[in-house]
Amino acid sequence: MHGLFARLALPALIAATALLALRLLTGVAGLVLPPVAGLAWSGLILALLLTAIGFASMAARFDPRFYRIMWAGLALGFGGIFSFDKAWEAWEFQRDWGDQLVRSATPTPGEAETPIVLRRQGDGHFYMTGEAGSGAVDFLVDTGATGVMLTLSDARRIGMRTERLDYTIEVSTASGLELAAPSLLPALTLHGHRFDNVPILVMRTGDQSLLGMSVLSQFTSVEMRADRLVLQR
Repeated sequence: MHGLFARLALPALIAATALLALRLLTGVAGLVLPPVAGLAWSGLILALLLTAIGFASMAARFDPRFYRIMWAGLALGFGGIFSFDKAWEAWEFQRDWGDQLVRSATPTPGEAETPIVLRRQGDGHFYMTGEAGSGAVDFLVDTGATGVMLTLSDARRIGMRTERLDYTIEVSTASGLELAAPSLLPALTLHGHRFDNVPILVMRTGDQSLLGMSVLSQFTSVEMRADRLVLQR
């Protein structure tokens, strides 16, 4: 049995190292694997590393030199975990937003001719529901906001991994300065009108998502008619 562990430990480590190097090179070269393929590749790397570590630790009971293979496997494990984590994130992204991206690639006939008509609500504001990712967001239409801002709860509802965001940007809100994190919506649908690759800010605090001029400016006209707001694209 010792001989079997000794024979398999080093080949497993070499195979894992080669696959990890190729995985990193494809990223540097800008080659994007399908999410499932990337997940399978990264999973195989981790499986080989675990095999090398396990077999080396067993063989090291008889030959201490195998401890080197075990520690090398542990060191490479950080790269394997990082690769798997990025692959898992890409798979979740495709799972949550893939269908919407496919739908947004084919505009609905006549959607550009259909205006959006919003009625002023009791608080004097206009609201609009948008669809993104795996959920919907109720936006306050704010012509004074430069971009699109999502609350933390709305970002989570549509499938964003908010724990990965970097809250470093100060934004001015009605309640004062707040910290927000930049991100990107691959697709946003507003009453049948679709917008691709929408830059957004996710607010750490706040209870109302805002639809600002980065999207509103893409309408050909934004017109007030009595108590209605009409957006034509």
